[in-house]
Amino acid sequence: MVSRAFVSVALLGGMLLAIGLQHSAHSIVSAMDQHFSLRQGRNTIAERDAGGASGKLQEELRRIAMGLDRAAHGRSPATELTPLDGGMVELPDALPLYRDEVARYVAETFVAPVESQQFEQMGYPLVVAAVAWLQECDYGGQDSCIAAARVLHLLADVTGVDGLCVQAPVGEPDEALQRRFRAAAAAWRRILERHARDPAMYRSLLLMTRKVRVGDRKD
Repeated sequence: MVSRAFVSVALLGGMLLAIGLQHSAHSIVSAMDQHFSLRQGRNTIAERDAGGASGKLQEELRRIAMGLDRAAHGRSPATELTPLDGGMVELPDALPLYRDEVARYVAETFVAPVESQQFEQMGYPLVVAAVAWLQECDYGGQDSCIAAARVLHLLADVTGVDGLCVQAPVGEPDEALQRRFRAAAAAWRRILERHARDPAMYRSLLLMTRKVRVGDRKD
């Protein structure tokens, strides 16, 4: 006849075994979840390369943003704005049409979210047109600065490049604010020339800012 002590020991051992198996299963599931979570969103060579380049881009943007502050306080040479150079940037054939879209955008008092998405879908030509528009703005009055602030926000939304927006003035802009706007316009020309000279490089920029992922269709 089996003793009560043996039965108790057997039951206790079974409970411990069940708890151990449950804990092991939980550990395996957690490890698998962590493995797939780490792989999600960074699971191709192209994305890993973009991840390294992204850090360099963010550091460059940080330095550029600091340059905007220096320009606003007059601690750097005056910014000279010049039209985009077709030798430095691939200018779209229909650039005037996209320039008209930018002008229409800044003239509207309200832009619906669906329309903002349409601007984003225009892709590289719209970005070139917006940067070209910034080079030709005079920044001499409140209206032009408000329009420029909208274009800067549009570029940030479309590209995922942050840190270069300038707050729209509530009155006539002072010299410091005008210098900041001009520095932001020059910064965008530099970004276009260095990181988005053509549609292929523009897509690489979107990968670096995580605006798109490998496999997404974006011109």
